[in-house]
Amino acid sequence: MEKINFKELVQALKEKLTGELILPEDLNFEINARIWNTAISQRPLMIIMAENTTDVVQAVKFAVKHQLSLSVRGGGHDWAGRSIAKNGILLNMRRMNHVQVYQNEQMAVVGGGVKGIEVSRALEAYGLMAATPTIGEVGLTGWAIGGGYGPVCPSVGLGVDNILSAEIVLADGTVCQVNENENEDLFWAIRGGGGNFGVITSLAIKLYKAKPFISGMILFNASDAQTVLQAHNQLLTTAPNELAVSAGMMHGPDGKDMVYLAPFWFGELSRGEKYIAEMISFAEPVKADVGPMSYSDMLELQSSFIRNDLRWSIQTRWLHSLNAEQIGIIKEAVNSCSSAYSIVNIHHFHGVSSGLKSDLTPFPLRAPHYMIEIVAAWELKDDSEDQIQRQWAATLSENLKAEALPGGYINLLGPDETEQIKHAFGDNLSRLQKIKRKYDFHEFFNGTAISKNKLM
Repeated sequence: MEKINFKELVQALKEKLTGELILPEDLNFEINARIWNTAISQRPLMIIMAENTTDVVQAVKFAVKHQLSLSVRGGGHDWAGRSIAKNGILLNMRRMNHVQVYQNEQMAVVGGGVKGIEVSRALEAYGLMAATPTIGEVGLTGWAIGGGYGPVCPSVGLGVDNILSAEIVLADGTVCQVNENENEDLFWAIRGGGGNFGVITSLAIKLYKAKPFISGMILFNASDAQTVLQAHNQLLTTAPNELAVSAGMMHGPDGKDMVYLAPFWFGELSRGEKYIAEMISFAEPVKADVGPMSYSDMLELQSSFIRNDLRWSIQTRWLHSLNAEQIGIIKEAVNSCSSAYSIVNIHHFHGVSSGLKSDLTPFPLRAPHYMIEIVAAWELKDDSEDQIQRQWAATLSENLKAEALPGGYINLLGPDETEQIKHAFGDNLSRLQKIKRKYDFHEFFNGTAISKNKLM
């Protein structure tokens, strides 16, 4: 793009938009160009605050015509910073956060920029709930189209399993409705294929009758890691669909290593309380703060653990189960970590989504498993700190590799993790690549690179 034409072109674009167009010289540029991960320093050429689908169409057309990269930002919690296009267009979807409830159809239509907590709060008045991310501040769309592990996953399925239809803007500016009867191949692809095909402007999602909910945190000393996590592993082999548990290890407030269990019970309270009591009995807890709460309150509680003043890097692995060796590897890694903020989260997958066919959606791993989330979080002390903390996460990932399943959770894989990305979709990859060529031949969208030339 010639500099002499830039102001003129931008003015023409502004006149076509309902939403705001923000440039680097504007006072609100920096706050809108920043995301939660302070390690991400790249900045866009401009920011478009989309108000509607027409704004999205204009942004896509402008980017394609002038050969600019375009990124889509919902909640802005992609750790790798893919929601910020360096020297391109940042399409901010946050103002498209509507939630339309169709109670009789047990369905809601939500905007492409809505957060999990916004969906949950909107549904409370109807006595309904939906599958959401565990952290309420996370954008629902990006979470859902990449797989969507969550606190009620065993009861209602993954995020991808709860998508009924979508509206998507393609690279040529076409607005497509995708569902089981229209553009069926694209509908299949977006349910797990991530942001590789277009901009999702709205999703229709399944709704469920609200039930009592129990959650909280149980903390144990790190010396009990083997006892607690092996008992946890045994419990989850026969756990009912009402129970989900996030486990893991971290540094406690006093600097001592801790093991934690964060249960999510979605069902009849007295049954849930028995499972909670069993978990508390795994060892002598340092603290057990678990009890009934609303689903929305749980999402807000989880959001409180996300800080916007740290640098972040994440690795992920899939494991069949947790054995003593793997627990030992995790325990040693946490003990050796020099940052007080890093954590290893262990999410278990079972329930209604397990046992489904691996090609039902692009998300292939339907057998019970663990998703390991290796989260390096740190304050920048000097230039060497970034390398130290990223290497910590990479080393733990490598040490778990021997017994890990191929691939990994696509929402957490970084753009350079090509070996894991190759296997993340299993036998569904070639089908995804074919649909990619059909709808985005010039590879304008690259949420997670899936084309053959990008995975060499």
